[in-house]
Amino acid sequence: MPNFVPSRALPFGHAMTIVSALSDHVRPRPALTTQERRFVVDDETKVLALCSWQPNRLACPTVVVHHGLTGNAGAANVLATAHKFYLAGFNAVRLNARNRGGSEDLTPTLYHSGLTDDLACVLETLYEEGHEHLHAVGFSMGGNIVLKYAGERGHEARLDSVVAISPPIELAKASAAIDRGLVNRVYQRTFLQNLVELVRQKARVFPTRYDAARLSGIENLRTFDDRFIAPCFDFADADDYYFRASAGRNLETIRTPTLVIAARDDSIVPVGPFEEWQRWAPEHVKIVITERGGHVGFLARRESRRADPDPFWAENRAVEFVVEEAKRRYRGDSKQSSQTR
Repeated sequence: MPNFVPSRALPFGHAMTIVSALSDHVRPRPALTTQERRFVVDDETKVLALCSWQPNRLACPTVVVHHGLTGNAGAANVLATAHKFYLAGFNAVRLNARNRGGSEDLTPTLYHSGLTDDLACVLETLYEEGHEHLHAVGFSMGGNIVLKYAGERGHEARLDSVVAISPPIELAKASAAIDRGLVNRVYQRTFLQNLVELVRQKARVFPTRYDAARLSGIENLRTFDDRFIAPCFDFADADDYYFRASAGRNLETIRTPTLVIAARDDSIVPVGPFEEWQRWAPEHVKIVITERGGHVGFLARRESRRADPDPFWAENRAVEFVVEEAKRRYRGDSKQSSQTR
């Protein structure tokens, strides 16, 4: 794996984070033929996915790409990553968390940073339809979800590989970090504005389940989680939610080849949990901690990019890792098939 050499124009973590986020508005949007699909999670809930199928879809591996906290399947990094996988011969499924991507009317519930039910439903459904080789890539919140799913399911996970970029694997620490410092509070305010608007939309669609008046006085994510996320999902409070929804408590049982990318200068997701995990992680789990990169940033210097299609280093490493794991699995399947003939 090539080392990350950060762009000279982005000398610190906040610059990486902000420019990466702003790229959502200016980054070229690749043409990718897409079909909408609603997956039935339970009697009350469906989730919306955007699927790009290869002509011989069942003969190709499939990657599910999951967005961050207030993102959706149309986010620039999600779309670009899916496009790169499609060019590499994969089916690409961009998964919206429930309520995201204009799907607020498909469920009476909200969503949270450790909700693996939706991912599990999509993977199980695809597997039952004949997609035997499945992979998952998650950004930020999506990274926590794909790691938590892999850890919860262990050997039963319907995945050949997992990649998580800047995942908040200890949600309590991430919640505390985003409440410190002026720039972090700007990030927090942006997240809160999006989540508050979601609750208002839900109150209009499901007026008996949501009281928009309870939004008054919410100044940080912890308070929002305490008032809305915890009761929606039967957590005792925000602390109980953070503990039970964090991938950190499920890492020991991951049995899937896994790549995790984190940066020391990520002001939202503290690096400490990754350093601890790195000390005891098994061989099939690769943890890459870069000195710089910000939160889901990782914009590389031009001369260091070599064969990369763009400066988004972490995305390119995700594709590289999954493609290699798919090839390795294919070689293993071919060898096993020849031995049984």
